[in-house]
Amino acid sequence: MRQILDRALEPLDHVTVRVALWLFPLLVFLHNPVRLLRPEMWGEDGPYWYAQAYEYGVQSLLIPAGGYLNSVQRLVAIAVQPLPLDWVPFLFQLTAILIQAAPAILLVSTRLDRAWPDRRSRCLFALLYLVMPNAVETAAGLTNSQWYLALVAFLIIVSSPPKGVWGRSIETLVLIIAGFSGPFGILILPAALWETLVSNRENRPDAQRRLAALGAAAMVQIALILLLAGGGRNNAPLGATFDLLVRIVSLISLGAELGYRSLKELSGGKLLRVSPLPYLAAVLSMHLIAVAVARGPRILAQFVIFATGVFALALAKPLVSLTQPQWPILATPPAATRYFFFPMIAWWGALFVLAGSQQWLLKSAARLLLALTLLVAVPRDWGDLLNLPATDFAERARAFEASPPGTVMEFEIHPPPWKFTLTK
Repeated sequence: MRQILDRALEPLDHVTVRVALWLFPLLVFLHNPVRLLRPEMWGEDGPYWYAQAYEYGVQSLLIPAGGYLNSVQRLVAIAVQPLPLDWVPFLFQLTAILIQAAPAILLVSTRLDRAWPDRRSRCLFALLYLVMPNAVETAAGLTNSQWYLALVAFLIIVSSPPKGVWGRSIETLVLIIAGFSGPFGILILPAALWETLVSNRENRPDAQRRLAALGAAAMVQIALILLLAGGGRNNAPLGATFDLLVRIVSLISLGAELGYRSLKELSGGKLLRVSPLPYLAAVLSMHLIAVAVARGPRILAQFVIFATGVFALALAKPLVSLTQPQWPILATPPAATRYFFFPMIAWWGALFVLAGSQQWLLKSAARLLLALTLLVAVPRDWGDLLNLPATDFAERARAFEASPPGTVMEFEIHPPPWKFTLTK
């Protein structure tokens, strides 16, 4: 197994990566320790991933959720079926932590030297990503692991190719799984096509292989989305207005700079509802990102295109409430923080580019905003933000394991009123 891993990581700096393999998952764990020390199932973990894998086995891979396939969660749920049920929440959380750490591990490797030559800034960015604020919904949970796997897929697309058959085979497999895990593979295709067009003769076969792997999965997802015609998504009205659009866009930079707890405290006051702060934040952040894209490396432009596509899709078809208008809820933090995940990363990427600018004003503004993230948002959001009480899942799971065939048992999970039923 170790030889396979070494080959898959070639041509990585093995010292840096071996340290990262241990340190980065530890940082994710320390950011959200209760998720692993007192693991609980969350949302779709129970009724979708585990229960459907329990009932249908491998066939559950073909069941869409949210309007598309979600392979990474279902593969994990299938893999844990032979193990005791009371182990499942821990294994789900552990897998989620490892997937969450994976983009940072890839980012600090020499595989990204060509796309992002400054190794020091890349390592600093990886650390910021690992401790990122305002990520309570996506962090350390299997249900939203496809967001992190999409980040892995993007980094693979822009990275130098691995050496050897093993490395290329594992890379291709990851791209296929990522492509079948949500709609993100569709939105990474422009970056994959871009890389194919600009690649030299030596790297073009790898770029084409990556494009083909991601494109095949993306085509299946597109066909499924069109076939289901939005099936699995809610039909609640958007409630869209220009004012709400500006306020939602402003939460990208405000969430990155202030964090989840601060936005939650401010959401009931006038500062976010009637003051000009959201308009100022939206205009300033969009301007800085545009300047950074114009002056920065190709990887930033590629990621901003990807993040913009994800955010636009989220605004067009959000899944926030089953009955109430969507945009007013999105504009009231800290709702649906998962939709701000990629835009916040793009925002920090722009600040990293501008922090090295030759223009004093741009450099000072970027460094000040990065300092605000590190000194305010990260410390305020450190630790578990949800404070979930323990459930009786473990006791009921052990009782279910000891019960005779035909036993039907219901399990309550977080957040209420989520639950699922198993028939032994």
